[in-house]
Amino acid sequence: MDVTVVDAGAGPATRVPAGEADAAAAASIDGAGFLGCWRFATAPPDAPTRVVEIRFGATVDLDLGLVGVWLLGTAGPGIVPVLEIARTDDAGRLGRTVRLHLPAEIEVLALLRFDSARALERAWERLPGSLGLGAAPEAAPEPPAPPVVPLRARLP
Repeated sequence: MDVTVVDAGAGPATRVPAGEADAAAAASIDGAGFLGCWRFATAPPDAPTRVVEIRFGATVDLDLGLVGVWLLGTAGPGIVPVLEIARTDDAGRLGRTVRLHLPAEIEVLALLRFDSARALERAWERLPGSLGLGAAPEAAPEPPAPPVVPLRARLP
């Protein structure tokens, strides 16, 4: 499949063979077809995020609304639906590019094709983004009431 995954700071990611444990873990997600898996170089220790591009060649005929990005980092796996991510069509290049801004701790990325939006949603609910991705933000707590400060009586 004509798909390239690029870490903007380190160049192309390394393709992970389908039989390797990380790829097999991604391929085991219910309702998904495995498209490929890539491993990134270690991010610099002071880098909070990394920019990743997934480049689909012109011959790749996919509904990106049914593609999920399975991510593995130090906090465990998570899934991000591609439809929630800004997509760009590069004028100077055939195909489509999806650009992700991910925590630097991401080590592995796999692409999964789901049969339906509901199947992708179910997978997302099971792996809601232990990496801080994908899950709906929690409601902000009520701000505390300002403390009541007694006024000092004026001294004569």
